[in-house]
Amino acid sequence: RAVYNLQGGFVPDWDARLSLGKLHVGYEIDACFAQGRRCFDMLVGRGMKCDYKASIATAATPVASLWIARSARARLALAARRVR
Repeated sequence: RAVYNLQGGFVPDWDARLSLGKLHVGYEIDACFAQGRRCFDMLVGRGMKCDYKASIATAATPVASLWIARSARARLALAARRVR
């Protein structure tokens, strides 16, 4: 079984020498493997200031998104999103 990590935010004005988020993730990873888990999934996305997950991870899983627009209004909204 895997453990999934969802970090809810960060404090941008915090002392840059100490990353509370990395500290938290480190404790979570330790707890995960101490419980006999085999996978700690940090989910998709990068950090606000750096890609901290890449410095911790030992593997990456490709991710794809699929958008389905069932109405004309939804297709228009999807088309507008692609243009940006």
